[in-house]
Amino acid sequence: MFAKPLPHFSKPARAFSLIEVVLALGIVSFAMMAVVGTLPVGLRSAQQSRSQIAAANIARQIQGDLQQISFESSSSDDLTIATLPDNPFYFSQDGTRSQERDAYYVASFTLNAINAPGLSVNSSNARSVKVSISYPASVAKANRQEVVYSLLLAKQKND
Repeated sequence: MFAKPLPHFSKPARAFSLIEVVLALGIVSFAMMAVVGTLPVGLRSAQQSRSQIAAANIARQIQGDLQQISFESSSSDDLTIATLPDNPFYFSQDGTRSQERDAYYVASFTLNAINAPGLSVNSSNARSVKVSISYPASVAKANRQEVVYSLLLAKQKND
């Protein structure tokens, strides 16, 4: 009596069917298209952010230049500026001063008196500075983006 050999059961190899593979590829490609579709918006936002940061740095640089100007002494102690720098200023795309032909940013400023009734300090020693920065300089003025900063400039008294 011979023992019966055990049946040899082989498990069939499992694999993905063609429909499952096509469905998975469709889902992945749909997700990738959505991600690729957001790239232009992200790149445009990054460029605008760089331009606004450069404009803020330019405004800070102009404020620093104006604070270093010597003021005329007057008996009334009013704030009068002896010499104003050239207006407008021209800056390259990285925010450094440049010639008009190489400029990306055009910056100009105006000084205005401060009217602050009821203020406890002498407002005649201060001026409001409006710095206007537009870019890109190579396009018509009507088509430029403009950023305006309001700053204060005060006369320092050395007593």
